[in-house]
Amino acid sequence: PLWQRPWFMIVTGLLLLCIIYFLVKLREKRQQEFTQLEQERMNFEYEHLKSPVNPHFLFNSLNTLTNLIEEDAGAAVTYTERLSDLYKNILAYRNRDLIALREDRNILSSYLFVQRSRFGAALQVEFDVSEALLNKKIVPMCLQMLVENAVKHNIVSITQPRCIKIGSV
Repeated sequence: PLWQRPWFMIVTGLLLLCIIYFLVKLREKRQQEFTQLEQERMNFEYEHLKSPVNPHFLFNSLNTLTNLIEEDAGAAVTYTERLSDLYKNILAYRNRDLIALREDRNILSSYLFVQRSRFGAALQVEFDVSEALLNKKIVPMCLQMLVENAVKHNIVSITQPRCIKIGSV
């Protein structure tokens, strides 16, 4: 029979070795991709942790607070509470991989309060997401990072107001 011939056994053995080699290489490639994704995630988390503590952000927040203290002490207290909420949320969610979109929206509201105190009506954010999506899991603070980047890399002023729309497709 054909399968008992030496050349057939050699070809079958070589074919089997090639398949094993291919599977090992495929596994190594997937492991390398996973390691790269994990490294990118860690870099993202590191950059994210740096951003709210960024001296520029803190400088702007304290200047806004100083102005509020001079103008309206009650508003200054509210501003301080919301700024405190923002930092509390950063600490609470930094070690979690995923949170509900609803929770991330609440973090975003504290961040937006701080930024709106600085920019006033020049910064507008529309959040239009269906109720069903609010329980979906996302990376913590990603909405805040998106809005922060939109503010950081664009002009936000009364003459050039910035409207950011967050919604589902």
